[in-house]
Amino acid sequence: MSTRISRSAQAPTATPPMAERRSRARRIALPLAVLTALLVSVLAMTTAASAQTRDGDDDGRRNGRGGFRFDCEVSHFNQDDPIVFPDEVGAAHDHMFWGNTSTDAFSTIDSLLANEESTCSGRRDGNQAAYWTPVLYDANGDAVEPTDIDVRYRGRRGVNPIPNGLEMLTTMDVLGAEANDFEINEDDGGMEFEISYPNCLAVDAAGNPVLSSDDNISHTAFSDGRDCPDSHPYRIPRLQIDLEFDLDIDSDWRLSSDMDGMAQGASLHADYMAAWTDDPPGT
Repeated sequence: MSTRISRSAQAPTATPPMAERRSRARRIALPLAVLTALLVSVLAMTTAASAQTRDGDDDGRRNGRGGFRFDCEVSHFNQDDPIVFPDEVGAAHDHMFWGNTSTDAFSTIDSLLANEESTCSGRRDGNQAAYWTPVLYDANGDAVEPTDIDVRYRGRRGVNPIPNGLEMLTTMDVLGAEANDFEINEDDGGMEFEISYPNCLAVDAAGNPVLSSDDNISHTAFSDGRDCPDSHPYRIPRLQIDLEFDLDIDSDWRLSSDMDGMAQGASLHADYMAAWTDDPPGT
């Protein structure tokens, strides 16, 4: 029968310096090995999650990834609106246009595709789409151009290509719209507009996407973040635009579409006409 003696009960013995260093190295090596394994595991999980997101499982309602983006510059200003007032020159409030440089009251899919000039550039070719918003005025009534225009198409898996000729007017009246789809935020002493477009379209009897409607919005809807409503089953990538302005958000500014008595920016909205000469978003 043997008796186990605890280490604390044994008489202390001298440890040679080299042996002591080896002992310390063994004691340190184990925690480092465990820490390294944990870090590798975390990195693997992060990479997998990132890859899944890049594939486009989330259609990109503000926090989605994937898709692609364009940097754009202002093209021109006018009082035309080819969606709300087609063929009527000067019938709308002041608009700021970017993208296709030919956009006016008479713009159609054919005219946009015929014009090769665009103020947007990115890693995808063929973007001849037209984008526009109300004009931002400062306290003196002068138009303020954005210092940056960022256009993003989000969501790549399980979506259909954006059809050429699609007309979209995004407002709070669109089915499924939420307040955070039209945000005006302070941004480093300036201000920023963050606007989302609907990503679900109605279809006709043959199952083809509907490109426009009499009220300009009923053919479109927002998904709930993953699914489209049954009334608008044709899901496309989500288009989002960010406009940055060097203007104090607390100053006396207004939008060209803000009516008398309306809160600043309450009428924020945006328009879009799809025109792609190469593969459109979603392909």
